[in-house]
Amino acid sequence: MQRLLAPVAGLILLAAPAVQAQEEAADRRFYFSPQGSYLIGDSDRALDDAAGYSLSLGKILGRGSNLEFSADFVEPDAENGERGPSLESYGIGLLMFPMRKELPWYIVARIAKGQTIYEDDAGNEEEIDSDQFDLGLGYLWSLGAWPWVGDGPALRLEARYRFDKYANSEAEQYAAAAGIDEERSFHDYLIGIGLHLPLGPDPKRTRVPLEEREPDQVIVVPYPDADGDQIPDDMDDCPDTPPGSRINARGCAPDSDGDGVADTQDACPGTAVGATVDARGCPPDGDRDGISDAKDQCPTSPRGARVLSDGCAPREDCRLPQPGQAVDARGCAAGQALVLQGVNFATASDELTAAGKQRLDDVAPALSSNPSVRYEIGGHTDSVGGAAANQALSEARALAVKRYLVAQGVDANVLAARGYGESQPRAENDSALGRARNRRVELKVIAND
Repeated sequence: MQRLLAPVAGLILLAAPAVQAQEEAADRRFYFSPQGSYLIGDSDRALDDAAGYSLSLGKILGRGSNLEFSADFVEPDAENGERGPSLESYGIGLLMFPMRKELPWYIVARIAKGQTIYEDDAGNEEEIDSDQFDLGLGYLWSLGAWPWVGDGPALRLEARYRFDKYANSEAEQYAAAAGIDEERSFHDYLIGIGLHLPLGPDPKRTRVPLEEREPDQVIVVPYPDADGDQIPDDMDDCPDTPPGSRINARGCAPDSDGDGVADTQDACPGTAVGATVDARGCPPDGDRDGISDAKDQCPTSPRGARVLSDGCAPREDCRLPQPGQAVDARGCAAGQALVLQGVNFATASDELTAAGKQRLDDVAPALSSNPSVRYEIGGHTDSVGGAAANQALSEARALAVKRYLVAQGVDANVLAARGYGESQPRAENDSALGRARNRRVELKVIAND
């Protein structure tokens, strides 16, 4: 029996944190649980499977566990048709609920003293004791609220494995009474269905609120509140908000993007966290061309000029040179070809993606506003595939871009399409990032009348 206590003690220790963590639960009632059972006995017993019943009396320790005392009774017949013994079991068990509130399934562990009772022809009873250990799973199916007891009644479903061990002398006695070969231990299975019935009223329904005693005198101490926003000045981070302003718990107007400019005054409410913004809450844009200075390759474009996606006008503008790039007499980047970022195609196809079309929609107005400038649309690929196939694919993609821009109102006479295949890589083709840089569409000024 002591060896059986060890695993149960371990399970109780595992359940202890759950019991402590749920001490705030209100329901700690005792309960009674009658069940019908069905025993599937070890074949070495030479007994038929049989129906029986069990009775349990338990106590809810918390949301995590129940402690209960139970007794099982079953009278199976012998396989030869003769009357079999009466099998009784008396023990203590622990029901452990990992998440009783969300899903009331449980693990049951039980130690018990078993009694096998044989009756001879003269009516004399022979009792044979054994040590038992049960381990199983169960589920409580709520039956709603009942009169007097409130919430708690449930249909109880359970399946257990039972290890039934006899000492040497009891094993000999059992084998002789049952007419079987001597066995010291047996492995049985029990299936049960019954009710879980709380004893006593539901504590959540019978809780009596404490009587509140009104104070003899109410003294109101006013706190200074300069802006009248109901936040005392000593707790108000913004003590001068205008009357009627919508404020947060700190007394300040909300600032959704955290850029220091209140939403009511923020012209760019979606700026990235930590971004530098101006008084309007927008990233700085010195030439007011709609492209922030951080992304603008021509931060001094003429006012009102239509610009491309890099912030530069198609002509007479000064692009910032990159390290090692040639410059003209003005110090501007010379021979710069603009990569149309975001103009992408379906794999191995000249079909523009939806994002690529949207990108060209942004470029078309700037090209239409300068009819005296001619542009070359250059298609480029990576080195995956044959050179001839890549050349053909780059030409098809350049023509696809030209057709789309013409459809958006750009004069076809100012656009020339040319494919360069894999001949002008911008990076090595031995990495995914390098190949992605090489697959591109470039726009370059080729004539300026």
